[in-house]
Amino acid sequence: MPTPTLSMEIGKLMASVALLQQQLSDIKQQVDTLYANLKHEFVLRSEITPIKNLIGLIVATTGTALAMALLNLILK
Repeated sequence: MPTPTLSMEIGKLMASVALLQQQLSDIKQQVDTLYANLKHEFVLRSEITPIKNLIGLIVATTGTALAMALLNLILK
């Protein structure tokens, strides 16, 4: 059977854990609110992806065209 001092320390520890859980819950709410506010002010990655893919395609096409042009100059 736990001693009274040990029981008291366990009670303090449990109270500290409950307080930490409440603080973490508050922080999560604040982060969610901040994210919701930022979401409306900034462009999301999912909105940039099509543009990024298009730029990649343009770069690949340009690179291929340059390589073909250089090969034509070298082989002629």
